[in-house]
Amino acid sequence: MLRALFIWLSESKRLRRFAEHPAVAYEMLMDLAILGVLMILIRRWGGTGKVFWCYVLMYAVGRFFAEPEPDVVLRQPSFLWHWAKIGFERMWLWRWF
Repeated sequence: MLRALFIWLSESKRLRRFAEHPAVAYEMLMDLAILGVLMILIRRWGGTGKVFWCYVLMYAVGRFFAEPEPDVVLRQPSFLWHWAKIGFERMWLWRWF
């Protein structure tokens, strides 16, 4: 249900006028939803450590779904990429250590 709301918001013309990526709006909505759930849990459990761990869990799951998908390019393994990686690592290690 939240994913459908996120998709609707990303296609909405209202959010297109802002300079930020819609992920900022997703996180704000997620934070408000988490706040509502935490208010209910505080009343039920009395603000114990369980509420904190529920927040940590909800925030981690929410960040997983709110972040845009990364652009990762996977390449076939080859000797050229292998030696390029080794060269980069040697250059980096020589520079910093």
